[in-house]
Amino acid sequence: MLRGGAKAMLSTGSSRWECLEAEIREEDVAVLRERLGDEFEREGTNAIIIAELAG
Repeated sequence: MLRGGAKAMLSTGSSRWECLEAEIREEDVAVLRERLGDEFEREGTNAIIIAELAG
C-alpha cells in the first residue's frame, strides 16, 4: 500500500500518461479513418483495429 507523497506522485503521473495516451490514440484513429475510409467505419472494424494498436 502506498502512503502520502508516493500515492500523490503516482496519481499525478498516471493522469499525465493517460492524457498523453488519449491524445495519441485520437491521432491514430484519425489517421486510420483517413486511410481506410468507409472500411474503418464498419461496425466492429474500428474496435478491432484500435485493440491491435493498443496491444
